[in-house]
Amino acid sequence: MKRRTWTVFLAFLLTTVFVVLALRNLSWHEMREAFAEADVRWLPFICLVTFMDLAVRAARWRLILAPTADAPASALYRLEAIGLAANNIIVARLGELGRAALAGRRFKIPFLAALSSIVVERLCDTTAVLILFNTAAFFNPDLISTKLRIITLSVLAGALAVLATLVFAHQSLEPGGALERRLKLIPKAHDFSVKLVAGARALRTRSVLPILGLSLLLWCVDSLPFWLVDKAMGMDLLDFSRALLVLTWGAAGASVPAAPGAVGTFEAAVRTGMETMGAPPSQALVYAVLVHVSAYATVTVLGLCLMYAEGLSLAKFEEGAEKVSLETRR
Repeated sequence: MKRRTWTVFLAFLLTTVFVVLALRNLSWHEMREAFAEADVRWLPFICLVTFMDLAVRAARWRLILAPTADAPASALYRLEAIGLAANNIIVARLGELGRAALAGRRFKIPFLAALSSIVVERLCDTTAVLILFNTAAFFNPDLISTKLRIITLSVLAGALAVLATLVFAHQSLEPGGALERRLKLIPKAHDFSVKLVAGARALRTRSVLPILGLSLLLWCVDSLPFWLVDKAMGMDLLDFSRALLVLTWGAAGASVPAAPGAVGTFEAAVRTGMETMGAPPSQALVYAVLVHVSAYATVTVLGLCLMYAEGLSLAKFEEGAEKVSLETRR
């Protein structure tokens, strides 16, 4: 069986498992009531958050790419939207590879350098989410166990260690650096290594604090739909810190390599988070679905529109992403 076939099979198998978990012990009558009672007047404000999210992502990516390319924020905004939309539709999160390929062509930089900047993005996201989780947990000690806080702090330390390793590797590959002296006799290996860690270059400048600050801002912005849907449903279970906690549950669910758009995994994780906050199971699942659908629909429609405006179809985008995936593995 081909690797892609196995990937699709395992992704949908995991999705099925999490959908079953999300649907366990529910009252369909209570779910219908929860949907019916949701105030749709909050919907425009919930959808607006997606545009704010993309603006922060574009500003951060511009700083990360600055040492490599002078990329306008407007172009990065479009590429961020396209990449997120593709991730919501294509299996194996090929949207990130496709986004890197588009950035490489648009800004005339090596593909690996563009991909490296996206790896730095993801590491900054992990760092920011875990910092916010532990900060929110400090204000809600009754909701988060000490064991879980220790685990997340350990993962945070690991993410910071990886970022530090990338920075050290980039420094070592500069003229006169420890790795540069060893690799200069193998020009191809040296060139490949430099491109691979190019995304860490910005972390060696004064941009490092703005990059980390924007990462924290990004996830604070992304907590807003969780708080707004709580208000729209009249639950009043979440303040800002608790919205951050539920956001991190959702982020953990979305990180599971399941079906595109984290269908099922997100709902199961957020339902668990809302039940921890005191929501009944049926209401918790409706809450998770509303948060997910509002964000999913907005960024997917926007991203697809921008993709077609770039002269791309989803099929061409996927084909290009698969091609660079194969080339990267070789």
